[in-house]
Amino acid sequence: MKNEGHLCDVLDFSAIKMSDEDIASFSKVLEDKLCEKTSEKETKYDAVFSVNFFSYIAEVCHRQNIRYICYNVDSPLLNMQHPSVNYKTNCIYTFDSSEAKHFNNNGTDTVHYLPLCTNTKRVQALIENSHNLSDLTDNDFIKSNLPEQTAYKNISIKNINLKQKKQLISETIIKNIIQCRKTIQYKVHHGISSLI
Repeated sequence: MKNEGHLCDVLDFSAIKMSDEDIASFSKVLEDKLCEKTSEKETKYDAVFSVNFFSYIAEVCHRQNIRYICYNVDSPLLNMQHPSVNYKTNCIYTFDSSEAKHFNNNGTDTVHYLPLCTNTKRVQALIENSHNLSDLTDNDFIKSNLPEQTAYKNISIKNINLKQKKQLISETIIKNIIQCRKTIQYKVHHGISSLI
């Protein structure tokens, strides 16, 4: 987000096995941070972002009337069963289209589908600088069983040379990036989110 020009503060915490006391402590720190003002009426923060949904963050953002944006990269995510999922201050993205449909079909309009994305510069550098792609087999190549990620499903890299492997991987990644961008642009254009 900083690379896109947003001013960011990071509250680092470990969500793994947090006790009730830890959650209360983190929630207090977050709430105090969100109460900071740049002027008498204007809050310092426009939104809170996290990877994966956390009900206690949603609770704090709801109390402070601040947008809570999260991107779920785990599914199923037990926190998504909490009633705070329905807060209008939430903008929850999930890579699992069936999960988004399930929530939408049950009246929750705060959950949206967004395909998994990647750091394109890092992946392209790996492809361009890799010398051991020739050692890859079909079993080593990342394939997905998710219905929305079928681009990888029928790829075979047996019996092709290093240059062809790099080209095939690069083209497949680019197709998925283009699809991800189209989905994001559609969602932004149709007013689903102002994330981008």
